[in-house]
Amino acid sequence: MKPRFHYDHIDCEHTKSYGNIHLYQIGDICCEPSMEIETHTQVCHEITLIVSGSATCLTNGEAIHLQKGDLHFCKIGDKHAIHADSHAPLRYFYMGFTVDAPTAHPLHAMVASLSEKPLSAANDSFGCFARFCNIFSDFMNMSAYSDLLVENELVNIVIGAYRSFMQEPSTNYSQNMNQNNLVHDIVLYIDQNIKNIDLLSDLSRHFSYSYNYLSHLFTATMQCSLKDYVTKKKFEIACDWLVNTDKTITEISDALSFNTIHTFSRAFKNHFGISPVVYRKGNTK
Repeated sequence: MKPRFHYDHIDCEHTKSYGNIHLYQIGDICCEPSMEIETHTQVCHEITLIVSGSATCLTNGEAIHLQKGDLHFCKIGDKHAIHADSHAPLRYFYMGFTVDAPTAHPLHAMVASLSEKPLSAANDSFGCFARFCNIFSDFMNMSAYSDLLVENELVNIVIGAYRSFMQEPSTNYSQNMNQNNLVHDIVLYIDQNIKNIDLLSDLSRHFSYSYNYLSHLFTATMQCSLKDYVTKKKFEIACDWLVNTDKTITEISDALSFNTIHTFSRAFKNHFGISPVVYRKGNTK
């Protein structure tokens, strides 16, 4: 049974060198359900990434089930076969390669570590999918510096596979961006509405996240708690009014949404060590 689609850019008999990587094969293959890639002996290392569907990978007689997003690594000399599951077509990317680099070179060390690791699958946590796509795009639209881009992306696939097998997944930049944007929006909202914020739970209702989540995220990003930040902003306004206006302590307390003048005075004294009255007397010219 032939594959329904097979983009194979390099023939296994004609390798091409990209820096320290000798590329034997790289491709994108889509198979019918239940299709089998017969057992063969690896003449090079191979990184396989399941794009869709699922399959059982047989390597040296050991069966490993792979599903969408999984990576598998085979080393030179492994006996390798792939059996697509029966319920859906299987599509996967693959890269056959060797590394020509000194023992101390990072690429050599990474491939050696992958070769020594017990056979298993790992989720593509470090972006190998995008690297494969970039390579295929450049092969189809060769232009100036395409070889350099391919070389860099081949290295990135090896690094991504190594990290996916050897390291815990980490938070990516887009996640950080989203979280930082949320914290920025919280700060902006507090600064613009500080006089009207009565309860911190108001923030939860406004941003549609639990208060515990907002508080944890804010503290991790700003290195101070939400409560402390809101208190700080309120007292900045209070100090300005005490020094530069004729507002009474009661008016300031009410304007900043404190329950009572006594609550405001007690909180102010706990924060500054002196009462609002003493602060006004000491700072008014």
